Amino acid sequence: MAFLLRSRAARAALAVILVVGGALAACDGSNASTPTIIDPEGGLRLQTDGALDGDAVADGEVDAPPPEIDAGDDAPVDAGDDGTISVDAGPTDETVGNVCAADVDCEKVAPVDKICTKNGFAVGSINPTPVCIGVSCTIFDPNLVNLCDGAKGVCVLGGVCMPQCTFDATKMTSACAGKNMCNVHKIRGGGPAPFYGVGYCYRGCRADLDCPGESCQVETGECVVTKKVFTKALGDTCTAADDGVACKCRSLAEAGANQGKGYCTTFCAMGEACPMGYQCSAELPLNFGGEPKGLAGNCLKTCVGDADCTALASKCRTLAGNKRVCVPAN
Repeated sequence: MAFLLRSRAARAALAVILVVGGALAACDGSNASTPTIIDPEGGLRLQTDGALDGDAVADGEVDAPPPEIDAGDDAPVDAGDDGTISVDAGPTDETVGNVCAADVDCEKVAPVDKICTKNGFAVGSINPTPVCIGVSCTIFDPNLVNLCDGAKGVCVLGGVCMPQCTFDATKMTSACAGKNMCNVHKIRGGGPAPFYGVGYCYRGCRADLDCPGESCQVETGECVVTKKVFTKALGDTCTAADDGVACKCRSLAEAGANQGKGYCTTFCAMGEACPMGYQCSAELPLNFGGEPKGLAGNCLKTCVGDADCTALASKCRTLAGNKRVCVPAN
């Protein structure tokens, strides 16, 4: 299910898919269209060569797109060079990520391209803490991390300016507002420079109390008007078509025998426990080091070897924090 992001100008929507980027650049926010967000549930994955490897299906959520390096247990991070940070040349509101109560809190200069996420989506507010986002921005290069609204946001493919967050292996270096969670967007650094991550702030509820006037879809961490009743449980096999319908499905988009196959997961936050036999992981590669509190992730099945994961169309991978879990793979 694609769900609509409100437009004050035209109450219309364009299709958008949130994906991972690369080096740092900027976006200018000049596109005045307003989007429909299509959830890449289960995450778009970035391989070491920059190819996309993950789910671009969407049924009701915009999910974290953590990088995955599927080249064996100890695959190195191919971070590339850090690039140059540049900011918007044109007028900016510099409100993306600010806590808000209404759209008026988010607009300072023309064009009218910022809204408050409070009741901002057809399915609900999504974020437990309402913040300003930009309904349009420009992707200068899909291989870059494109910054927007004076570098306060990250422009995701299709043109939505989401609040930016950053982190390293031990801590959030710039956190999200309130109870909103940081979703992994891209790893940078490496070599002589330490690794760091760039993310975007989205979702994060853990209970109905986190969503005033709404309910928390705990499987996805989203504040919604009406909860869905998923028919599949954590650990059940699933396909891309089940994602957001029968469960939160972590499936594989990469072509091959297991394309579109995977298993049901559930939203989690780093530092909290998953059900027995599962670990919370943002799927950062092993040599990133760790996964700090404040990052969003999924409860993934623990494993000793590939045999533990075969039935789930997955392979056993050792990820950051020495978490050994089943990750969908061919």
